[in-house]
Amino acid sequence: GAMLLSSCGKEAQPNINTTPGSKDVSGAQKITITEINSDMVLDDRGGGVDYIITNNISVNANLIIQPGVTIMFADGAGLLVNAKGSITAIGVNTNLIYFTSQSGKRGSWNGITILSSSAKNVLSYCRIEQAGATTTFGAADVIVGSGAITGSTEISNCDISASAVNGINISEGSTLYNFNSNNIHVNTAHPVSLCISDLANIKNTNQYSDNGKEFI
Repeated sequence: GAMLLSSCGKEAQPNINTTPGSKDVSGAQKITITEINSDMVLDDRGGGVDYIITNNISVNANLIIQPGVTIMFADGAGLLVNAKGSITAIGVNTNLIYFTSQSGKRGSWNGITILSSSAKNVLSYCRIEQAGATTTFGAADVIVGSGAITGSTEISNCDISASAVNGINISEGSTLYNFNSNNIHVNTAHPVSLCISDLANIKNTNQYSDNGKEFI
């Protein structure tokens, strides 16, 4: 069952540059595919939004996202990382990777769903916001595993906010590695939803604030 754990203490603010990137879409490249079946790299194309994803994309290979990339998601779009796929999004403190909504409304896009246990799954120095649309797999900015399907990923130094439901969903048997120094805030429901057996992976270096239900 789900674990309810008070997290009202205010830990030190993680060292995260939470200033969002420019939302100028004039130079954005539209990505209209529905599947990624060979390794793909998304490079920083310069100022403003780099890519607009218009569909829910099934990721069946390694998707690498470089520091400084800003991706906007159309309503109902998202990333679904399947068993053969992986997502490697490693930014730096001064050059975050930014996942956001095209419409600017929480719950407008499906978030990042990881149904893969690849060691290449890393979300680090990312800002992820305004997802949480209800899908077959749950409703959160980041979903790790669902039902009998497990997943695993590192999530570190990320800013996860403004979900229509939870910040992060973790299914029973799924794993978070190096889950630390994250700022999870202003989500409509819980910052993190997980099973009690996964509690050992939740470090005290994370900050939770202004969520609708301030416990995990």
